[in-house]
Order: sequence, then C-alpha cells, then structure tokens
Amino acid sequence: MTLPEDVVVSEPVVTRLFRLILDMKEDEQYNLLRQLEERAFIGETVADRQDTRKPYKTTIEFFSRDKKYQGFSRDISSSGMFIITSELFTVGQTVSLKISFANNDRFIKVPAQIVRATEDGIGVEFLKKAGS
Repeated sequence: MTLPEDVVVSEPVVTRLFRLILDMKEDEQYNLLRQLEERAFIGETVADRQDTRKPYKTTIEFFSRDKKYQGFSRDISSSGMFIITSELFTVGQTVSLKISFANNDRFIKVPAQIVRATEDGIGVEFLKKAGS
C-alpha cells in the first residue's frame, strides 16, 4: 500500500493508533472496537475469524483471584489472544489483562476468560464490558 505524499511516518502505524486510542474515553474505545469488528467481519463466519490471528509478541501482566502473573503474548485477534505461561489455569477462569503499549508508560485493562489451557499457555477471549 502506498501512502499519500503528505503523510509523514515518524513512528509505526500501530504505535500511532495505540496513542490515539489511549487518548479516547473508554466508551469511545468500545464504539471504535465495535465499528472495526463490524467492518472486518462482514460476510465472514466464526471459522473465518480464527484465520485473522496476527503475531503479537509482548509482555503481558494479568491478574486472577487477586494474584499477579506475567506471560508473553504469542498472537492476537479481535476476540482474544494466546499467552505463553507456565502457570496452570482452568478453562472458564476469568482474568484481567494489563496490556502496555509503546514505551510501557500507558496501558489498558481488558477483562478476559480462559477458553483454552495447554502446557504452553492459555487462550483467552476478551469479554465485553457490561452494557456494551
């Protein structure tokens, strides 16, 4: 894809997007997420969505039952992510993810539920905020 000549790229697109999103109010973030999901998945089935996983490698802090854990993300999609961890968890358990961006000075908290537990780690599905 070729960018217009008047676009100056001083940092990666994803970093710029994260900065803009982090400056939004939480309800604006959820509205944007809904719009992007609707746009990305028009005419696709659930099976098609699984193919939209993207590599995403970063340190992830997460909390469950008032205990802090740390792992590494392997991939991410619009509905969840896989976290590499040696800790043992059970399917159905809820966690709160703390995802840092750019230089780790800002983060978002994302509620999630464990939908897969393997010896390599856990697959989590992002939970929608109540009332969203």
